[in-house]
Amino acid sequence: MKPQAMRRAWVHPKYALVGVESGYRFRFFCALCGANRTSGWISAASEADARLFAEAEARRFFNGCHKCGRWICDEHYNADEMMCVECAPRKGRAGS
Repeated sequence: MKPQAMRRAWVHPKYALVGVESGYRFRFFCALCGANRTSGWISAASEADARLFAEAEARRFFNGCHKCGRWICDEHYNADEMMCVECAPRKGRAGS
């Protein structure tokens, strides 16, 4: 019997804290091109708690590479292979 392939856990995304006025606000980035998404204002007891909420919100806009675990935008994600284009280049597309 073959061992089941384990899906790699997502690494922590590239992010920046961009505001602490009415709570916390974070900006998350694609690991390959820097495309970004900014969270809404999050009210939480600590920055760490707020980051967890913001990260969950941001996951809707990024893909997790099943090989390296990085956060990747749609443009740099090979959906057929469920990996970033660095781990699994798209066939027939130059510059992917």
